[in-house]
Parts: sequence; C-alpha cells; structure tokens
Amino acid sequence: MNKKNILNSLISLLFITLVVLFSISIKSLPVLGMLFNPFTGFTQNARYESEPLEQNFAFEGLQGNAEVHFDTAAVPHIFAENDADLYFLQGYVEAKDRLWQMDMQARSGMGELSEIVGDVALDNDKLMRRLGLNKAAATLLEQFKKDGTLATVEQFSKGVNAYISNLDNKNLPLEYKLMNFKPRNYQPIYTAVLLKIMAMRLTAMEADIENTNFVNTYGKELFDKLYPNYYAKESQSPIIPSGTPFKSSSTLDTSSKELIANVMFSQKVLKHLDRHLGSNNWAIHKTKSETNNAILCNDPHLKLHLPAIWYEMHLVSNEQNVYGVTMPGAPGIVIGFNQNIAWGVTNAGRDVRNWHQVDFTNASRTHYRIDSMEMASTSRIEKINIKGKGTFIDTVIETQFGPIIYDKKFSQSPMPMDLALSWTNYLASNELKTFLNLNKAKNHEDYLKALESFYCPGQNFIYADVDGNIAIKQQGLFPKTAIDKDKFVLQGQSSLQMMDKFIPIQENPYILNPQRGFVSSANQHPTDNSYPHYYSSGDFEAYRNRRINEVLSLKEKYSIQDMKNLQGDNFGLMAKEFAPVFIEMLNPSNRQNTIIKELEKWDFFYNEESKMATFFDIWMKNFEEMVWDELKSEKVVYDFPKSIVLYQILKSEPNFVFFDNKSTPAQENAQDIVNQSFEKSIQDYEKNKKSWWEYKDTEIPHLAKIPALGRYHVPTGGNKHIVNATWKDWAPSWRMIVEMKPNRPEAWVCFPGGQSGSAASKFYDNQINTWAKIGYRKVIFTFKPSEIAITKSYYFHKK
Repeated sequence: MNKKNILNSLISLLFITLVVLFSISIKSLPVLGMLFNPFTGFTQNARYESEPLEQNFAFEGLQGNAEVHFDTAAVPHIFAENDADLYFLQGYVEAKDRLWQMDMQARSGMGELSEIVGDVALDNDKLMRRLGLNKAAATLLEQFKKDGTLATVEQFSKGVNAYISNLDNKNLPLEYKLMNFKPRNYQPIYTAVLLKIMAMRLTAMEADIENTNFVNTYGKELFDKLYPNYYAKESQSPIIPSGTPFKSSSTLDTSSKELIANVMFSQKVLKHLDRHLGSNNWAIHKTKSETNNAILCNDPHLKLHLPAIWYEMHLVSNEQNVYGVTMPGAPGIVIGFNQNIAWGVTNAGRDVRNWHQVDFTNASRTHYRIDSMEMASTSRIEKINIKGKGTFIDTVIETQFGPIIYDKKFSQSPMPMDLALSWTNYLASNELKTFLNLNKAKNHEDYLKALESFYCPGQNFIYADVDGNIAIKQQGLFPKTAIDKDKFVLQGQSSLQMMDKFIPIQENPYILNPQRGFVSSANQHPTDNSYPHYYSSGDFEAYRNRRINEVLSLKEKYSIQDMKNLQGDNFGLMAKEFAPVFIEMLNPSNRQNTIIKELEKWDFFYNEESKMATFFDIWMKNFEEMVWDELKSEKVVYDFPKSIVLYQILKSEPNFVFFDNKSTPAQENAQDIVNQSFEKSIQDYEKNKKSWWEYKDTEIPHLAKIPALGRYHVPTGGNKHIVNATWKDWAPSWRMIVEMKPNRPEAWVCFPGGQSGSAASKFYDNQINTWAKIGYRKVIFTFKPSEIAITKSYYFHKK
C-alpha cells in the first residue's frame, strides 16, 4: 500500500472514530458532540458574559419591582422593596453564578453523587446517608417552619428555580456538559443540607479513635502527659483573657465512670476531613483605633477550591442593608456588616461528637445492651442509585447513642466493631436564623439575641458596632460532661454516656469591651482553667493566637494598614521557639555547617522567597517524625502530639522515652534526635533547595478535581500556625476588614477566586493574584445604586 492510500485510510479511521466518540457517552463522560457543538457546547460558556448591559425580567412570585446592579468586581447589589423579593433575587443571582456548585454540594450532602458520577462516589454516599445529613436536614427544615424561617428559604429556592427555568443548553455551566447531566429544581431542604455539611466540616475535630489506640498501647498516664486538656500557661493566650471571672450554675464533674473501648483501630473516622482548618478574627475598640472607630477583621481558613467557597453580595430592602459573603446555596449574609454592626466567625474547635462501641446481643443487631438491659434498635433503608449499575441498598441501624456509622460491612477496610455517633448536629436548631437576624441587627443586644438559635458548629462570633463597642462570644450547644468522657471511643454500656446534658448557653465564654482594648480568636482555648465547665482540647491552636495578641498589645493606636499587615503576617512563632533550642543542641561539627549561619540570621518570617523557611520546615517535619516514629504504623492509627507539647518536653526532659529510637541498639536522647534530623534535613534540602512558595506549592483545585479548571503553584507566603495561615490547599478563604464609621462603614476585602463559577469568565479566579499578595479591594457600601460603578444591570418586575 502506497503512502497516499495509508494516509487516506488513517484519515477515514480517524473520522469514523470521531463520529463514534461524538455520539456516545463513556461512563460519566459527556457525549462529546454535545460538548464541542459550537451552538450549545462549552464555547457558549465563554460567550455568556457578552450579554446585554441591561436586561428586564418578569417572574411570578415577585411582589414588586427590584434591581440588581453588578459592579466592576461582578458583585451583585440587590435593591428590593421587601425581603421576600430580596431573597428571591438572591437565589436567582447565586444560581446565575454558582448553580453547578450549589447542585453538587446538595447532592454530596444528600448522598446522591453516585447517580451522577457512578460507583466512584459510593463510599461518600454511604457515609453521608449513615451520618444522616439528609435526616438532620429534614429536622432543620421542621425548625425553619417553627421559627418562621421557611418562607425565606422558599423564596430563595423560587429564585434559584426561576433562573433554572430560563436556562437553555448553551448556557448550562461547563461542568454539566463535562459530566453529562442537567440541573434539577432547587428544594428548601438543599439549603438545610448545606448548613449540615458545614457543621460536619467544622466539628470533625475529635481524635477518639487515635486516643483510644494510644491509651490501649501506652496507658492513661502517658496519654495525659502528651495530650493534655490544657497546654502550658506560657503556651496559651485564651480568647477570654485570664483572670476574667466566670459564673456557673453547677460544679465541675470530676467523676470517672467511663469505660474505654479495648480495641485497636487501623483507620480514622471521617478521614477525608482536615482537622487543621481554622480561622482568625479580632476587633479593636474605638479607643485603640487611630480614627476613633471600632475595626473588625476576619479571615476564615478553609480548604480551597474553585469555584470559590464564598459568594460576595450586597442586599438592600426596606428592612435591611447588609454586605458580605454567603455560602452559595443559602440566603442571607454569613460574614459581613450593616450600617450598625459588623460580625465574623472562627471555629470553636470544641468536641461535640462522641463515638460509642455498641454491644449488640445478636448477629442481626436488633438488640443491644445498656445498663444491663436489652434495648431494641431500629433501622432505616437507604437506596443509593448508581449511574449505570442500578441501586445499592444500605441498612442503617439506629441506637439511643445515635446511628451506626462504621461497622464490618461499611467498606473494604471495615472497623472491628459497631460504632455509633452522638452529635449535636442532630439536634433541632436554626443556625440560618442567627445569620438572618445578624443581617438586621442594630446593636449589641440584637447580636446576643441572634446567637441564641446557633447550636452547631460551635463558633467564635466577634462583634463591633458604630458606637465603638467590641465583643466576642463562643456560641454553640456544648455537651456538659465529666472530665475525659469525650476523648475516647466509649463502651456503650451505660446511659450515663448519653449526650443529653449541655452547658447553659448563657454560660458560654463571652466578653464585652475588655480592658485591653481588643478581642480576638484564632482557634485557641476559649478560657483559662478557671472556667467552671470541662471541655477537651478538640483541636486548639497554640501559635497564631499568641502572635495576634502580641501584635495587638504593642501599640496604643492602630490603623487600617496595621490590620492589613496583621492579616498578612508571615511570622513563624513556632520556628522562633524551636530553632534556638535546635541550634543549641547541635554537635560542634553540625554547628559549623553554612546552613546554620544562614538560619541564625533568619527573621522567622515565612515570606514567599525565603529559603530558610523551607529548610526549617523540612527540619521540623523530620524531627517530629523521628521522635514519634513509634506512632507511625500501617496497622494502628495514632495522632502525633501537638508541637507545643513536644516543645515543652524538648526543653525539660532530654531523656524522655520517645526520644529513643527503638530500631537501634543505642539509647538516643533529645540531642541525638536533633542532630540526626538535622543531618537528614541537610540531605533533603539539597535535593529540594526551593524558595518557600515553590516548596509549599499552594494550589486551588477545582471542586470536581478537573485539572484544567484549577489554579496551581500560587506564589504566596504563610504557613500552618502562622497568622497568614496559607498551606498546600487550605488558607484564608475570605479576608475582611471593616471600619465601623457611623452610618457608612468602610471595608476592604479579597478572596482566593472570583464571583463566577464559569471557568470561561474573567471573574472566575481574578482575585487570586491580589489575594496571594495580601491585597484588598475597597467595598462599595451604599443605600442607593447611583453610587455604584455599574457594569451590568438586571431589572425585575412581577408577572
């Protein structure tokens, strides 16, 4: 066959292949013909923003006329005559920019991803169904009805559906085309599910499995030393300043009547969640402000993704004027300000979940034992539809402790026992009501009243107002329990183990206008040990909080620029404490290494171009892994003790048992491990001699892990345990600074992403570069559209 015939044959084969590929769908991939169709395919997403600068819409369900004006950052400013229309239009514009994200979040929480992507999502769906997020959401929906919140959620849902009803194939978000499915009508329960998802992400802080393994291996005495309920006094700066008096209606329960499960576990629970998520917030009283106005700052640290976590909005009606960010899928503003108050949140880190070993009396698990009595269990059937593979049936068993989440049938790596979960996320509460009321709050009394309905997840709500007042309250419904009861997997044999008693909400940690002139939180202990109620250290931070409080104590007056500097602060307090001790312990030969000369000159700032930040991070990691080598096992899962605990031991107990490497005949001490880890770190650093940002390699992946739709290798400083808490894939997800000028607050904001959920839009990731450099955009807060730099307007009328 000559070359011409070969070429013609190849062209024919390629043509036939393309025809076939463009006509079929392979597993969860789209029909490629639909994706590349020039009239309906992904190219239409790029044209979406070329719509007219002004558009008119008429919808049933609107009560009057309304306007939505988009500014130069694509932030919607919604002006409506009443709240019903306001929330309808909020749903509409959230759907316009984030429909796919809202859809997938709801499907994930409801345990319905498998019907879209196939059995790759089955374990996620099983876990969500067993956790009962859909069931908890139904309970929340009932609370919406009782509290009068349901009308707001229904209006929001109607607005989402109004957008969907006018959406044709060409303007479907790209992900729908890639994944070959279409949006469904938005239901009020999806908003409830979103709230339960956030509670799940922010309350999975306990280490009951790991703690149980440690106690069963090394004993309770050593456990108490390495995992204390309260860090050393010099290692903490609690949210409520030490010395603040507390009131209590009861005495501390020091009884120890609990039984720890005598089983070793090979895997964590909810292992896909990140315990290191946190946040910063602080507010300075007007007397500490250069302009005599209170200033509030907040930067919640969450796992990053695109489309962005938050959606920025301005909502104006005859009842409110509020600005800030919301979670796509929910009405109202979650973090923000109005003309009277500003508020922000950080995670409380309190343990509000207990795991119980359930002792069933028969193989069918229809009965179990509590207090020598036989109790009947109940069950619910969960039907999970799997794309292309029918329906998976899972039976979820319910006990008085809670649902059985993990058992021998859960996955290919089963738990050795039946584990039930008690969780405050199952209780009837109304967190949405809190935010809706904060949106309209006029003063400190309104702020406290709004918090009353907020149970889970526990949050540190910070406050500032136009009169210059500041406050902070750790709000949530926290279990009232005996010391240590909540730190281990419990043998579920006693009714005393029930999560049925709670600390009175009015006795939660709180302070108004402290003498020091500021309030702050950074996921640390809320109080010193004089607080009359027990709480375990769920996941308290020991460095950021001290740095923030130190900086806020240095000067008498602070400016907006000072606040920006602090939010972008890259100072590594952990490095400052460890590095001198490390260097002092080095052998003379190691101290002569040129890297030590550089390290001694280092200012401990994790700026993006720093190479000493890279070296010290490598050294610290190697040191900890060598100390805790016994806790690295494929068969048993443990948690490393906190760095702050290791620091105290390093200084005071050089012959501590864990410094000895059991795999060598010698008996090592702290100095030996410091030197061995240094020598290994020199070798590692020579192989990886990168500037800090290259080594850290921050990324913002797409929510569905579609590589082309993410942002990678973002050059930025910061680190874990640093105020600018920027790590590999989690970081400050929204930076906000608000100066509470009377009637006209001013704010500076930025977040790692953009307003649009469309990767074809210039507003998809346009703020990332500014965010990485700790830059800000001044917010337009107004009462009238004429003061907005309008780029596009929608006009709405009732039909």
